[in-house]
Amino acid sequence: MRMESYPAEIWEWGRLTIDVASLTIVSLRIFRTPLARSLARSTTIGLARHIRCLLQPIAPTLQERRN
Repeated sequence: MRMESYPAEIWEWGRLTIDVASLTIVSLRIFRTPLARSLARSTTIGLARHIRCLLQPIAPTLQERRN
């Protein structure tokens, strides 16, 4: 999958997801407490679910573009 084939909005969301994942990893390294781990994990999972819900309506369009 090449990123340039996707609309700019999806690229921005994808980049945001990567940034959040990186931030999560960094926060897990800095704050090694169970609370920080739990917070980072729930934030990442929540954001991933939110992005999936946003992208769901345009998923058929993306599938058509790939074919």
